[in-house]
Amino acid sequence: MSVMIDGTKVYTPVHNKKLIGLHKGNSVTTGINEKATTINKKLNDNTLTINRNAVMLLLSLH
Repeated sequence: MSVMIDGTKVYTPVHNKKLIGLHKGNSVTTGINEKATTINKKLNDNTLTINRNAVMLLLSLH
């Protein structure tokens, strides 16, 4: 049940539940973004390690 005050719809508990649901959705998205950042950081670290190893290998061949 919604209440109208001066032609404006006032939020009822049902609307608030939907808003809370949206906030929860945002926190899920944030969690996914944090995981993606961690994965990217690990990939970058691994790439640096591989590049360093490749340079060492090339130096050892000369």
